[in-house]
Amino acid sequence: MSPAPVRVVRIVADVREHLVDRARLALGLWLGAGLTGALILAWLAVAPDGWRQGTAMPLVIDLAMVGLAVLAWTASRKIGTLWLREANLTASMEESAGLAPGVLQGSLELARALPPGVSSSLAFQAAEEALTELRGPSPHLAGRLAAQAARWIRRATVGLAVLAPTVALLTVASPSRSLAAWSGLARPLGLLAGPTLPALEVRPGTTEVLRGADVPLTVTAPGRTTVTVHWQAAGDVALEERLDVVSDQAGLVLRTVTARTEYWVEAPDGARSPSYELQPVDPLLVSDVTIFLTFPPHTGRFPEEYGADIPPLDIPEGSRFAIRGRASRPLSSAGLDGPQGEEELRLAVSGRDFEGNWIPRASGVYSWRFTDTEGDPAEVAPPPLKLTLVPDSAPDVAVLVPGKDTLLPVSLRQPLVLEAADDYGLDRLELVVYRVTAFGDRLEPVVSPMRMGGTRGALLRPVMDLSRWELLPGDTVRYFVRAVDNAPSPNVSETPEYVLWPPTLADLRREAQERLDDAAQGVQELADRADEQAQEARDLERRLNRPKEPERGPLNTPRGQETHERMDFQEQEDIRGALE
Repeated sequence: MSPAPVRVVRIVADVREHLVDRARLALGLWLGAGLTGALILAWLAVAPDGWRQGTAMPLVIDLAMVGLAVLAWTASRKIGTLWLREANLTASMEESAGLAPGVLQGSLELARALPPGVSSSLAFQAAEEALTELRGPSPHLAGRLAAQAARWIRRATVGLAVLAPTVALLTVASPSRSLAAWSGLARPLGLLAGPTLPALEVRPGTTEVLRGADVPLTVTAPGRTTVTVHWQAAGDVALEERLDVVSDQAGLVLRTVTARTEYWVEAPDGARSPSYELQPVDPLLVSDVTIFLTFPPHTGRFPEEYGADIPPLDIPEGSRFAIRGRASRPLSSAGLDGPQGEEELRLAVSGRDFEGNWIPRASGVYSWRFTDTEGDPAEVAPPPLKLTLVPDSAPDVAVLVPGKDTLLPVSLRQPLVLEAADDYGLDRLELVVYRVTAFGDRLEPVVSPMRMGGTRGALLRPVMDLSRWELLPGDTVRYFVRAVDNAPSPNVSETPEYVLWPPTLADLRREAQERLDDAAQGVQELADRADEQAQEARDLERRLNRPKEPERGPLNTPRGQETHERMDFQEQEDIRGALE
């Protein structure tokens, strides 16, 4: 085990190292709180639109942060020389351990060197006595110095806990202002230089405006807080208005400009813009437009006429537009632009009139384009044409019966049920039939056309007669139906190809036997019905010939005048009819 004086020195060194760490932690927290406070100060000092050129505030804040860092560094250097000097440290440890004042300090001095005449055994004994009291962790042995470091850390933590969320809240509340404030801290010398004010910019400058329209003026005046706008209409007095500059811009609207107006802008620093003119002109209006729409003949649709307000149109491909119209001023060009902005149609122009014919090639939105003789576009034009071209669809055709591969009837006559439809009309159906021999040879097909006359839907029941084809064993018959519509370029649809197998000898025998069985069963049913009807006839005949008993009165005499001895005439006629 190490000698007691060495252990005392080690314990004191451990306590000192613990206190140094705690003091440095407190300095770091205080430094973080100070820097966070500087960020908040910069956010409060900056203008909503950023730092003004020529301000010294970012430099002052930066110097304060540098001073705070230097102060923290100096304090860290002074910790060991002042706060943790040996006498102060041992006094705090003696107080914490309950030692008499000077015992620990004396043990340290004896551990370093024994004075002349001092027994080493007595020095070791004194160190052993001190060790018996220096028990426990370093924070406990540090005593009042540890408590003092804890207070520093606690206060710095509270300050940082308050300031850091404030910085986060300011960042979320106004990100642009936060960025402007803190980016200015990175260039304090650039902001310290005096501002060089640029020239005034005024829009729209000299231009033509629609007569009677309101004209907005925009003034860009960097570095100014106010500007004054002067304007004077022809034949009127000069007017002016002072405007506040926000974010380097100010704006004014000149109401109802009906005469030539001159205007200019002045700033408090003496800057003045050139003089500009607003020249009112009459607008180009195009509202008188008529469109005649004709459709391809095969659609069967009647022509349509539209005015300037044209709804979205779903039209067949090949439809033709005849466009006529008139503008409020002479035109230099007129036409339609396609969905991609390309020129689709150029209309013939004559003064204020325009006309032209057009067959659209694709669906889309087509915008009107009108320019006057000065090259200015129309202020009022018809709404764009929204067109959807509907292509002529192929007809639908199906074989409902038999609708599958099957055996050909013994009669070699196959009944069919065909269904066909088209959006505008069918021209014809074609039944295409051909034979494939047992050797795989395909013979020429036989085409049987069926004229539809333009009907849009049909249900046909043709019969495929193959009785003259002299089919041989192993031959197959294949067929399909082709539908052709009445479009100028006809659309054609075909059904799947179906197969008919001619009946074999066994099939003929089986069918003959089935027919004989059906005939025998039918004869038996007829015989049973004949027996039933004969029995009914005999019953009716007996009833007809049997005399009717007369009813008697209270005196056992016939009623004579009120009854008949036999059934009345109508009942007899009914029974005779049933017998016949």
